[in-house]
Amino acid sequence: MHYVMVAFVMAAGARVGGLALNNIVSLQMVLAPLLYLLPLAAAGGALWLMSHPIREPTTPTFLENLFKAATRLMRSLPNARAWTTRTQKPLRRLPAPSREVNSP
Repeated sequence: MHYVMVAFVMAAGARVGGLALNNIVSLQMVLAPLLYLLPLAAAGGALWLMSHPIREPTTPTFLENLFKAATRLMRSLPNARAWTTRTQKPLRRLPAPSREVNSP
């Protein structure tokens, strides 16, 4: 997941940088070669990151211990359905509607 986030940030940065660079080049044509340099730099950065893998971040031990304790606590509790099962009262039948026809 960490690699996906890095790739997204790099792509978004290249996109925003390209838009900003396009606006700058529209004001000063001398900087036009930078429009070609930005995608090459982004591709080079991506290749460099692929050749130097980033170590996946590990879960801190505090959180690991907290999750383990919570898991043990949840497993030690009785089944949740045991708390909610109650004897149900039998359903009461409703009286049938009257069939009298009111004639005028």
